[in-house]
Amino acid sequence: MTDLDALGASFAARFGSQPTVVVRAPGRVNLIGEHTDTTGGLVLPFAIEPSIWVAAAPAGNTITAYSEAMDHTIEWPVDGSRTTTPHRWGQYVGGVIAELRAEGIPVSGTSLWIGGDLPIGRGLASSAALCVAMIQALLRLYRPSDHRLETGATRLGTRLEMAHLVQRVERDHVGTPCGLMDPYVCLFGRRDHALLLDCRTDTHEYVPMTLPGFRWMLIDTGITHELASGAYAQRVAECNAATEAITKIAPGVRSLRDLTPQTLERYAPHLNTVLARRARHIVSENERVRRSVAALGSSDADRVGACLEEGHRSLCDQFEVSTPEIEQLQKIVSRVPGVVGVRLVGGGFGGSLLALVRRQNVSDLRAMLMKLPSRAHPHEGGLLEVGPAAGAVWWAR
Repeated sequence: MTDLDALGASFAARFGSQPTVVVRAPGRVNLIGEHTDTTGGLVLPFAIEPSIWVAAAPAGNTITAYSEAMDHTIEWPVDGSRTTTPHRWGQYVGGVIAELRAEGIPVSGTSLWIGGDLPIGRGLASSAALCVAMIQALLRLYRPSDHRLETGATRLGTRLEMAHLVQRVERDHVGTPCGLMDPYVCLFGRRDHALLLDCRTDTHEYVPMTLPGFRWMLIDTGITHELASGAYAQRVAECNAATEAITKIAPGVRSLRDLTPQTLERYAPHLNTVLARRARHIVSENERVRRSVAALGSSDADRVGACLEEGHRSLCDQFEVSTPEIEQLQKIVSRVPGVVGVRLVGGGFGGSLLALVRRQNVSDLRAMLMKLPSRAHPHEGGLLEVGPAAGAVWWAR
């Protein structure tokens, strides 16, 4: 939902008053650089228009959050005696409340309405968008006149520190050992640009995404992923174990980021088969990020597409986060005329495929998807066009 009047009406229908502040926090698509953010590597994401929206206003003696997507309400006492909940979406909300209070933000009785048009469980960073929107809304409510929010004089006064707070919520309150990429791009996104994010230094460069005649298309695999289920954490642990094994014999190597595909092979014999595969994905993926940036700089869609295809094969064969159903769909999509590259995006085991498609062939892709049996979205084939959008914004009402 992007109509502020309609959003205000939904808030009023739920809580009996108008919201004081409204925040839009976008989802993200990672063009290339999958799972490299947890190893201090390079990623190339961009923010997208589909977003999570949070409307908020001071109210009463409880913190009440309503999720439109879940059609469910959760309440927390203002005395801070409880911020936990068995409901997964509420774990993010409760985590934000707890982390803000730990930073000295006096979060008190509040009405919160959560909605938007960002698909959940499709590898588009909906949880990070929710946390960013919550943080922005509560900061505007409880530190509205603190100019340090704009100048960056306090920890929470910078977008980078807000991104780190979201990361703490994901790790400490929900149990996902994620990197910084998702909240970072949600906060720093720029229209028509991707971010070349260096996850070792937490700095970025903006990369223009100029590919005339092409469209970025997201395809729902029909499989909802769950990163906290254990497989994601296992991959993080495996990458850490590979790094530790290499640093024992090569002290100058601080992380897999320091290796090239060639130098990695010197150390691969010291790793077991699984750890060697994980390391090969990370090291080659960092190289694909660099090649993709160069290809975008020369508007070479074919080279970008080749990086997508190589990245998908690595995610499947080396990192092993695909599924037979995803592999079948990826092969079908890659054969559609005008598709120059397609790969799995997000943490894996479900979510979405990202395809780079010639503009005149988008209708061919949609027609093919609609013909497939057992599609979750028979009318559109689960197809969504996306493009680089701006980062989080807020409105006072």
